[in-house]
Amino acid sequence: DLDMAEKEDINAFIDLGTNAEMAVGNKNKIFVASAAAGPAFEGGNISMGMAGTEGAISEVRINPENKNLIIKTIGGGDAKGICGTGLISAVSEMLKNKIIDENGSLEENYLREGFTISENSTRCIRIKQEDIHNLILAKAAVASGLEILTAKSGNSLSDISNLYLAGSFAEYLNAEDAAAIGLIPPILSTKAKSSGNSSLRGAIKFLENPHSARMSLEKIISLSCPIELSEENSFGEKFIGKMNFIS
Repeated sequence: DLDMAEKEDINAFIDLGTNAEMAVGNKNKIFVASAAAGPAFEGGNISMGMAGTEGAISEVRINPENKNLIIKTIGGGDAKGICGTGLISAVSEMLKNKIIDENGSLEENYLREGFTISENSTRCIRIKQEDIHNLILAKAAVASGLEILTAKSGNSLSDISNLYLAGSFAEYLNAEDAAAIGLIPPILSTKAKSSGNSSLRGAIKFLENPHSARMSLEKIISLSCPIELSEENSFGEKFIGKMNFIS
């Protein structure tokens, strides 16, 4: 649906989810892989996590002057929990304001109960140490996979023209927050674009024009070179190296 197989320039694609599918390439060859990111991006294994539906915190900002928190929820109502983009946004701000350090460790004052990002008459939403750890695991897997695919394609990250982020999760994702925690390389933060539910659009395209869509699909398959990340010697080393928030 993104026509990567038709373009001369190098593009990258990540479908962020429990299994993060990714691709790097152009009309000559497309390297593809899947990284086991876990459910953190979708609100799973997060103490107050939820899917990106109404009531989910999708963005968090901390005023640098008075340290007051400003949150946005999907639908604009009271916060019921926090979705993946909200967690990334919150952790980015917590890192910026030294509420967590570069290793992801919470300040001692917040270790027991967690850091409160929203409190209303019905619930108090906190980010706990385990939540941060699960996010680190997820972002390390994705970032390592993208680096390996880029290297396999014979390119550097600076050669990538566009980074397409897919899935309902990506719709609310702030690229600067994603770069701040190391989910995507900082060099690609200005090149990141949300492609929404690209798989659904591809399915609709297939239904509307089966012959054309089938030809496009066959071309993509012929250009695709699958990479098994677990068999790459450098994956483990890269993964461990990204188990922090050091840029």
